[in-house]
Amino acid sequence: MEASDYFEDDGKPILDGKSVTTREPLVSVVVPAYNAASTVERALASIWCQQVPLEAIIVDDGSTDDTRRVVEQVGTTDMRLLSLEQNSGAAEARNRAIRLARGRYVAFLDADDEWLPGKLERQVEVLETCPGCSLVSCDVVVQWLDGRRTNYHDTVRVTEGNQAWKALLRGNFIPTPTVMVRRADLLRLGGFNRSLPYAEDLDLWIRLALEGEVRVLPMPLAVVHELSNSLTKRVAFADLHHTLPMVESHVSSLASRLTSAERRAILGARYFGIGYQMFPYGEYGVAKRLFAASIRCRYRVMKSAYYLTRSVGPFRPRHPKNAPRVASG
Repeated sequence: MEASDYFEDDGKPILDGKSVTTREPLVSVVVPAYNAASTVERALASIWCQQVPLEAIIVDDGSTDDTRRVVEQVGTTDMRLLSLEQNSGAAEARNRAIRLARGRYVAFLDADDEWLPGKLERQVEVLETCPGCSLVSCDVVVQWLDGRRTNYHDTVRVTEGNQAWKALLRGNFIPTPTVMVRRADLLRLGGFNRSLPYAEDLDLWIRLALEGEVRVLPMPLAVVHELSNSLTKRVAFADLHHTLPMVESHVSSLASRLTSAERRAILGARYFGIGYQMFPYGEYGVAKRLFAASIRCRYRVMKSAYYLTRSVGPFRPRHPKNAPRVASG
């Protein structure tokens, strides 16, 4: 990927100067917001519950609703609002905020999610006492549309330490609102890859994990509000067209640090997972190719063979059904 895929040197955002903090923050909180008028106030309220010196940098990413007005109404002296004239995507919005951040640490929060009290304090303590740690995350509560609340770590396998990058290549277990990192590391790595319209967060977590240890606090310190199930098929195609090529690129560039068995396991897990997402929506041609690739990687061969067979003409289900949402990345 080109250097220009990361921080951009031209094109200044509009900075609303009437809400600029004067005290030195320890943590800079980055909040991209696009048409988030109905949720951003909740997100901001959860920031002000944190008990560390902070600044919040909210990036109105070309919203066409009342996002900017809502943010201005709840603004404090510890908040800055950047208004982008056009929607630029989450990667660019976060990068703009990172370049303006003044805190030693940077934490990310999406405008439709929220933090629980104590989140920043606990993560600051980890980074202050573990100089070799490049990223600290935590568990989250997932708030489902039907009212259920579940802990994210109950559904994913979490890996810590200096080999966490290998696990992240297989599957993302770090939701964006859980992350705190050092600003210096973000600047050195160039921030988020602007060429990725999806999975730009996982790409950065992998690059950060290659720099040091990943620590994951076991307690839930954030709430992620689940999106509409109508986005599930879109997520599957985004994984196919963006997450998978990004992971394949990392596997290729890191080949000397991975055994052949590790490369097969990583790619096999990706092929199988995306094929499994595609299958319920009747995308049998794509699913068939992915399950065949999974078999070539010797990953879950019997299960892959079963779905490969079901993806062929006479064995296909008559009425494809919607499947539960599979975590992206």
